[in-house]
Amino acid sequence: MGYTEEEKELIRNVCKGNAGALRLCADLVTMGRADVVQSLQRLKITGPRVWLLYKDIGGEKYETLISNVENADVLDIRGRLAALGYPCD
Repeated sequence: MGYTEEEKELIRNVCKGNAGALRLCADLVTMGRADVVQSLQRLKITGPRVWLLYKDIGGEKYETLISNVENADVLDIRGRLAALGYPCD
């Protein structure tokens, strides 16, 4: 699947060069869930934090990541990431 320039820019801005985050964001956009990637950007959860949210907090399940982003308390997500050694800006 090809990505629009807007989608490419969104993916670049959120992944911040992290390979795991890049794959995850690209997969979400391919799945039609660019809204989740936009939410991550709005929440300032970028780079390795995206990967940790998926891998360590979400158990490597897209459904859990999506649910966490759509339904979780932002402070809870940020606190859990900080506990892993990755505080959010």
